[in-house]
Amino acid sequence: MSLRRVDEQEEEEDEERRRQRKVEEALEVKSLRRIISAYLNYPDAAEEDVKRYERSYKKLPPAHKALLSHHPSKFQRIRQWLGDKESKDF
Repeated sequence: MSLRRVDEQEEEEDEERRRQRKVEEALEVKSLRRIISAYLNYPDAAEEDVKRYERSYKKLPPAHKALLSHHPSKFQRIRQWLGDKESKDF
């Protein structure tokens, strides 16, 4: 193989590595944005989860609610915990 061909092949490999690095960096940036968004939106998302749990609980038949009668107090404790976290961390 000629020296020129070896140089061309090395250049192609370098270019491929640069492209791959750019793709990896873009994926890292995307992941970091998702992490930041999740952190910033955590209180709202958690509140929506609690609301969903409450709606589901309200739809249960009375016999099932009787088995899970402790859930409404759990929802209150979760909300209190979220409020405490929000005032301290967010």
